[in-house]
Order: sequence, then structure tokens, then C-alpha cells
Amino acid sequence: MKPDLFKRAALQQELEDILKSSVDVTRYSERMNPALKKRIDREALYV
Repeated sequence: MKPDLFKRAALQQELEDILKSSVDVTRYSERMNPALKKRIDREALYV
């Protein structure tokens, strides 16, 4: 599926409204910066 920036932004806004907290929406990839992956693995909440 081709990434859609507008859909991702809408999803982020909807999650922030529901959760009453700021969120980051990202695509998890094996090619990510290892330090970023480690932080995501440590802090992520999957919904």
C-alpha cells in the first residue's frame, strides 16, 4: 500500500483526540536507525 500523508495525519489526530495525549504514528521498518528502533521498542504502545 502506498503511504498517504493525509491519512496518517488524520489517524494521528483521531488517536490524540481519543487518547487525550500526543502520539506519533510511524511505519516500523527493519531499515530504521537502530537507536530509533530501540526507543520505539521500549516506548511503543500498539493500538
